[in-house]
Amino acid sequence: MIEERVVVSKKEYGQVWVRTLPIASCGDCQQKSACSTPLVEKFLQKREILVETELALELGDQVVVAINEGDFLKGSVVLYLMPVVALLIGAGMGEVIAPYFVSVSVDVVVGITGIVSFFLSLFLIYLGQQSVFCKSFTQPVVLKKVL
Repeated sequence: MIEERVVVSKKEYGQVWVRTLPIASCGDCQQKSACSTPLVEKFLQKREILVETELALELGDQVVVAINEGDFLKGSVVLYLMPVVALLIGAGMGEVIAPYFVSVSVDVVVGITGIVSFFLSLFLIYLGQQSVFCKSFTQPVVLKKVL
């Protein structure tokens, strides 16, 4: 399980919205000018995630949430590998259909079909994330309350 300390930002019926805590070690680091962690942290700081829990939690409580490593790796493969594969398949299809477009360069057809398939794969990933199956598949869980 991959664990992360978070803070409860909202409460609902049997569920809580959590957000990440700021990284405390960044202030002591000597590589501030070359590190992108503060920039990423600033961008992702406002993101909140809905987590189901049976613990009695209040606003501002710090908790440890976890997600299954296998689910995380599967999601990473889908998110990073699927668009690249779709781009290559789309470019290959463009190579096959390019002779039928006499007035257009082969490179233009290959580029367009590759880009269209890439963005189509991103849209399909988005739809998959919105499905009920995917939402129940990758839910983080609250492990414990930090005292």
